[in-house]
Amino acid sequence: MAVAKKKTARSSSPRGRLLGDGELRALVAAAAADANAEGYRDAVFFSLVYRGLKIAEITALTLDSVKFSNKTGVCSIVARPSRGGGRGRRVELTNDELIILEDWLDHRADSAGPLLCTLGRGGKVEGKRLTTAMLKE
Repeated sequence: MAVAKKKTARSSSPRGRLLGDGELRALVAAAAADANAEGYRDAVFFSLVYRGLKIAEITALTLDSVKFSNKTGVCSIVARPSRGGGRGRRVELTNDELIILEDWLDHRADSAGPLLCTLGRGGKVEGKRLTTAMLKE
């Protein structure tokens, strides 16, 4: 009977729990408060998760995915469609999210490659694509 209690305690662990809106917004704020390349990159990641993009969509983003409309003043992220077809997604950023993205782009620079990339020692941008395993960690 003690074994059954242990199994139910494990199955109800918070490990598989989804984060709420407030928790995701707190992660964005905490990451951006670090005021370094890694913090800004992570804040952009959490902002995109908050906007509903999947990890696979986020890892596929490039600089070409960032679209700014001079006509409307709106910045949006365009996620490419998956292999199965479809139209992809367009996510509009709020002003706060745009500021965080601009801070990340200041560190990242205009070199080709993924929008969110790996960082080396001292926060130096390496430009390698983040993997889903890295993001889940």
